[in-house]
Amino acid sequence: MAKATAELESTKVGEDELAQWADSPLAQFLAAGWRNTVRSFSGEAERYRTLAEVDAVFRTLVGDSELNQDRVSAGFLVRAHGAWLTTVSLGLSGQVAQSYALLGCVLETGLQGLYISGSPERQQLWLARHDDEAAAARADAMLDMDAALNGLHELDASTAQVYAKLQARVKDRAAHPNTYANLSRPSSPGAELADCKNEYFICDNDIQRTCLRSIAQVGICVLTIFYYIFGERYRELGLGERITKLRQGH
Repeated sequence: MAKATAELESTKVGEDELAQWADSPLAQFLAAGWRNTVRSFSGEAERYRTLAEVDAVFRTLVGDSELNQDRVSAGFLVRAHGAWLTTVSLGLSGQVAQSYALLGCVLETGLQGLYISGSPERQQLWLARHDDEAAAARADAMLDMDAALNGLHELDASTAQVYAKLQARVKDRAAHPNTYANLSRPSSPGAELADCKNEYFICDNDIQRTCLRSIAQVGICVLTIFYYIFGERYRELGLGERITKLRQGH
């Protein structure tokens, strides 16, 4: 925390610069999100520690130089971690619905990485996707998520079931226009209109806590999927034991 605070201090702007944007609604929104995030560090300390450990496992794997030998799979790992980090930021700030929307991308990226890593032909289609429109179409057609999930099921039926459950959950909770879906429910005659501005941030309640737990579960699930790509490195780095411990209670 001290290091993060020092970094923030080093980026302070002058009063003139501050005046240019301090009254902007966007700046106020961003500042509110950061305040919520800081409050979540202490208010949701246990869940934050779990997220920090999931992140630490990701970083250990991403930082392993041996992974550079498989640049396609390593690329999917980095993409999954980057998207997952954004869901953490959104969830801690209270932007719950938006966090769920991105969690589906995290899951799919992990599954796609596994699917492509298992076939040199699929890897080549992926690498050549920018050659022309036809190559892009072939790459899109190749990314058959049903086939990818079936492949995971053959490797690890339990993880495939967890994946499917999480994917259904995040898809459902990301489908609403806002966290509570008030605007999707018909209002009774004379009822006050819902103020969705009050629902951009949902903090300090079970809705946020459930979201943070889902973020942790998605991270654990995706890390488990990448075990089937980088199994040897997991064993040498001791990551399997850390992931097993994370699964407890999640």
